[in-house]
Amino acid sequence: MAFHLTLNYKELPNDKKKYWCKSCGICIEICPVNCLKFDKVRLPEFVDGNPGQKCTGCLQCEKHCPDMAIEIDKATDE
Repeated sequence: MAFHLTLNYKELPNDKKKYWCKSCGICIEICPVNCLKFDKVRLPEFVDGNPGQKCTGCLQCEKHCPDMAIEIDKATDE
């Protein structure tokens, strides 16, 4: 089963986004299967791409995020 990672953000003028993620790294450290890493701008992403094949959907990253910035959902086939 594959999962989808969503980072919450606020819409700003000129189509810009302000992500809630503060790059604390708790999600990366807490993941029991090590499926998260920082991207180039220090936002979490799946190690194996999107949708995450390695992710088990345990939601530990989501539950431990102090800013409620990350959400994990089952990927849908579209």
